[in-house]
Amino acid sequence: MKIEQVPWADPDATSLRVRQRAEIAVRYGTPDSEPGAAPSEADIASFFVARDDDGTAVGCGGLRHLGDGVGEVKRMYVAPAWRGSGIALRILRALEDWARERGWTSLRLETGDA
Repeated sequence: MKIEQVPWADPDATSLRVRQRAEIAVRYGTPDSEPGAAPSEADIASFFVARDDDGTAVGCGGLRHLGDGVGEVKRMYVAPAWRGSGIALRILRALEDWARERGWTSLRLETGDA
C-alpha cells in the first residue's frame, strides 16, 4: 500500500471523488448535499491517494486550510472492497503529518446525519 500526495486534478483522485459524491448522493437522497462551498483545486491545500500494491487507487482524502492553523478534512473516501483494511487511518495520518509539518494545530471533519 502506498499513500501519495497528488494534484487535485489527478485522474485517480478525480475518479475517487466522483465515487465518493455518488455514494453520498445515494445515502442522503440528493446529489447536492454539500453544506458549504464544495472543495476545489483553488482551495484544497493538499490531496492524497492510497494505491494498492498493483497501483490501483483505492482511497483518498484532502485538506482545506481554514486559517489560523486550522484545516478541514475533505473528500475522505475508501472504495467499499477496501473498507476495514486500515487504509482510511493511513490516509488520515498522511493528512495529519502534512498539516503538522506546516504548523497547523487543529483539523476538523464534517460528518453527515446518517
